[in-house]
Amino acid sequence: MLGVLGRRGVEACISLFAVLGFCYVPLGGHTGLEHAKAILTTPAAKRAGVELVEALIRVRARLTGEVQELTSAGGPEATPPSLPAPKHEGNQRPDHHRPAPSP
Repeated sequence: MLGVLGRRGVEACISLFAVLGFCYVPLGGHTGLEHAKAILTTPAAKRAGVELVEALIRVRARLTGEVQELTSAGGPEATPPSLPAPKHEGNQRPDHHRPAPSP
């Protein structure tokens, strides 16, 4: 338990240093955060973001519609699907051979 807690603490420290480096260490004339902000504020990135949100809204609407169809089609008298028939006879499996009973 203490080992897991120690490992999580080390991982948290490494993540903290990675985030601080991204925000404060210059890469050329700007930090990584400043580069990311400059890229994400371009018109092409804004348009891509809007299209992504629209696509997610369409997917959510489609999934909601399918869920409503399934719930309305399966009322209280709905029966669960049947299980497939066994592929072998009896309780013996073809890969498990039992010795024949002795007389």
